[in-house]
Amino acid sequence: MLIRRKLNALFDHIINIMAYSAAVLVIFMMLSIGIDVILRNLVGVTIRWAFEISEHSVLYITFFSAPWLLKLDRHVDIDLITSRLSPKGHASLNVVISALGAAITLFITYRSSLTLIDVWRREVHTVTVLELPMPPLIAIIAIGCSLLFIQFMRRTHGYFLERRRLLRGGDDTCKHQMKA
Repeated sequence: MLIRRKLNALFDHIINIMAYSAAVLVIFMMLSIGIDVILRNLVGVTIRWAFEISEHSVLYITFFSAPWLLKLDRHVDIDLITSRLSPKGHASLNVVISALGAAITLFITYRSSLTLIDVWRREVHTVTVLELPMPPLIAIIAIGCSLLFIQFMRRTHGYFLERRRLLRGGDDTCKHQMKA
């Protein structure tokens, strides 16, 4: 049990660092694009890399923040449906949705890992001004989805325990934020 708690704490720490990194990237994008627009309009000079780096940053921001958002239960939720369910029904639906999310992210992790290996072997670069190597761009998809998979599994386990408690006649309130 101690090892599991330490692994959970380590995982939480990793996804927190990734979320903070996403926030730094958003600030960097805002500043670089803002400076580029100002320089272009005032002096006629453009920062050639600003737009390209911002494009790639959006990819990193997405996969850096997704596991953290899932941990906080801040992903899209259709409460029009879930608000009408009993706590037992809500917990059951969350088990199914979380397990489905885990399966999908596992598949994307697998496919993006295969693509990563392919572009790494062939030394593929972007066909852009900076000609950046493709592996770091593909790697974030594999890393982000693998962390999403782990978080979906943690969430599935939490909702499964909640469902089992409710089916055994535990108190009839449903915890809507299952963090682990």
